[in-house]
Amino acid sequence: MSQRDSLATDERLNALEEGVRLLWAASRKYNFDLHVLESKAQDAEDRLERLPLRLKRSCTDMADIVTEQWIQIQQLGQALHITQMRTIRVQRQLTRCTFLKFLNNLSDDPLLKTLGPNFRSYISRDFHQFKRVFAEFKRSQHENSEGTCNYITSILKMLSHKSLQNLNM
Repeated sequence: MSQRDSLATDERLNALEEGVRLLWAASRKYNFDLHVLESKAQDAEDRLERLPLRLKRSCTDMADIVTEQWIQIQQLGQALHITQMRTIRVQRQLTRCTFLKFLNNLSDDPLLKTLGPNFRSYISRDFHQFKRVFAEFKRSQHENSEGTCNYITSILKMLSHKSLQNLNM
């Protein structure tokens, strides 16, 4: 074999060795990329497996919140009903007391409207006295309501008698 053949063989051998090195480098790179992709696929699979559990927990949490809000709505409904019943009870008590009936009907009295401003000034002054009496009535809530109403009714009669005396002057 000649030297030229030997050189050509060496060059081919070097080229083949370089090709093998490049193939090994590409193989290592592909193996690394394959490992990274397998790792990412495993992570995605793990997340996918946990997803139904998280969804179930979220649904349970939402159901608990809805249940709690439903209970609060029912409690608000009960509170509204209790408030309405108390309002009705107070309105009934107001209609039993003659003093409070008089105060409620005072502004709607047609006679009062026709008598003019002078009479209204007397009534206005007496009405301010009624307000003071009523404020005292509110402060002394420990007394029973019927006894207090009778007491206020007697004060009302006395004040209206006094107003009539002022009109006659």
